[in-house]
Amino acid sequence: MLEDEGVHVRVRDEYLLDSSGERTVRVIKDLFWMSAEQIKLARRFVSGFMYETDATFNTNRLKLPLSVMVGIDNCGRTFPAAYCYITSESAASFKFVADQLSDLAFYDCPEAAVVVGDFSKGL
Repeated sequence: MLEDEGVHVRVRDEYLLDSSGERTVRVIKDLFWMSAEQIKLARRFVSGFMYETDATFNTNRLKLPLSVMVGIDNCGRTFPAAYCYITSESAASFKFVADQLSDLAFYDCPEAAVVVGDFSKGL
């Protein structure tokens, strides 16, 4: 449904293995999304500058943290640059988000020079 509206959706997944080493179940670990407008804003205001990231907890039925990356525009207002449902604030989740931002927004321009966040273990 999101992709039908032009939103770029990316998934980090893992497979559970049975006792013989065969894949049994695909488990989605992180679900990242970013609209075309968010990409445009990130390229203009986050590239070479900064974004801030933080996650909300227990605010949805699935109890998944929602990680929000925000940038600051030239008027000093924050804007949501990207969103990601994560299973934990792990280094793998932060790397996944950074990789998606690089792939979608910063593929031919500088990445954010600074990432601002709290003292989450994975950051």
